Amino acid sequence: PHKCTEFFHVCYTALDFILSQVFLVCGVYLTRKMALVNMPSEQFLEQKKQLWGVILAFETEAIISIVYDILLQTIGAEEHGCGGFLYQRNALSVIAFVFIRSLRLFVAVWL
Repeated sequence: PHKCTEFFHVCYTALDFILSQVFLVCGVYLTRKMALVNMPSEQFLEQKKQLWGVILAFETEAIISIVYDILLQTIGAEEHGCGGFLYQRNALSVIAFVFIRSLRLFVAVWL
């Protein structure tokens, strides 16, 4: 089997996505609890912005990762493995591959 279809790789991507959903639920809970605390509105808005910025970064990375892995498994050719679409020597495929990999790695830094 190819690396992207091995059990641990599929489990890692799925677990990453599930954990980001748990983090999202925790963010909703924390936001509601923060609203009950007596603090200046500017401080509340700043903490809320920071919390949701981190949540958005993790959620975006998890979605990009799972979509990317699904695409690699569905588009990849049997003889070339999960990255089989790169063997087509299509410039658009290579550009998309580099863009998605870069976006996946740097999304947490940019947000």
